[in-house]
Amino acid sequence: MENMTTLNLFRDFTLKLQEDEMVQKYIEAQKQVGLDEALKQEVEKFNQIKADLNFELAKESKNAERVKELNLEVKRLYDVIKNNPKMATLNESKALLDKFVQDLNYILIEAINGADPYTVDPDAYSSCSGGCCACEGCH
Repeated sequence: MENMTTLNLFRDFTLKLQEDEMVQKYIEAQKQVGLDEALKQEVEKFNQIKADLNFELAKESKNAERVKELNLEVKRLYDVIKNNPKMATLNESKALLDKFVQDLNYILIEAINGADPYTVDPDAYSSCSGGCCACEGCH
C-alpha cells in the first residue's frame, strides 16, 4: 500500500515540523496569550461589544449614536489587544507560520503537477491571481 507509506512519511515530516523553531515560537506565543487573564478579558469585552454593534446594525431603526459609541469602543479595544506585546508576538509568529504553510502547499501542488520540488520557487505563487483561465502556466 503505497498510500500508507506516503502518509507515514508525511506524519514523520509533521512530527519533525513540530520541532521547528518557528512552530515552537508560535506554540509558545499561543500559550502566553492563553495565560494572560487581562488580555483574555479584553478579548471577551471586544467580542461582546462587537456582537452588540452587529446587533445594533441589524436593527431596522438603528440608533446612530449607539452605533458610533460601539464602533469607537470596538476600535479602542482592538488597539489595546493588537498592541499587547504577547498578542503582537502571536500575530508575528502566526504570519511567519502562515507564509511557511503557503510555501509548503505551493511546493506540494507543484510537485503533484510534475515539477521538481527542489526547483520550485515558493515566492512565485505571490504573483498568481488565482484565476487560471488566462494563465499560461505556473512553470
